[in-house]
Amino acid sequence: MPADTVLDVMEQCIDPDTRLVFALGRFAGLRTPKECRTIKPEHINFDERTLKILDCKKKKYRTMPLFDQVFDELILHRSKVKWGRYIMSSRFLTRADANNWNLMKEAIDRTEHQRWVDLRQNLRSSCVNHLLEAGFEEWEVCAWLGHSVKTSRKHYQKQTTRQLQSAVERLRNS
Repeated sequence: MPADTVLDVMEQCIDPDTRLVFALGRFAGLRTPKECRTIKPEHINFDERTLKILDCKKKKYRTMPLFDQVFDELILHRSKVKWGRYIMSSRFLTRADANNWNLMKEAIDRTEHQRWVDLRQNLRSSCVNHLLEAGFEEWEVCAWLGHSVKTSRKHYQKQTTRQLQSAVERLRNS
């Protein structure tokens, strides 16, 4: 999903938790909502711009850079939600995944964008593709997102429309 599309959807979220889940999925590649639920205030180092995440599959922590979009959303979220033991509100922590998923779908429906397939996984996949296109090494991206290169290639690295258009332009200009 293009960043602009996700940013448009985030503007339509009715609560700060749903907005932050979109940001954490698309711009940090978290497994939503599971990994979002485990973030504690002490996992965020605003000075060093790092985010420590409890990997819901490996049951151990990984650390990733706190990119601008996520940094800004965490600041906004903190101004709207009283952080306790976890940064997400008690409403988010106690509601079923289906309820949180419905809030995400409703936010998309309030925009002119069509719902995309595999809503949450595509946020993560888009993050992987975005980081790779930005020039980060594949092993770095995999370490930040908590999966192997093999898993990344099989499940997350997808050909994008922008890549196809770029290929056409590259040959046209050569």
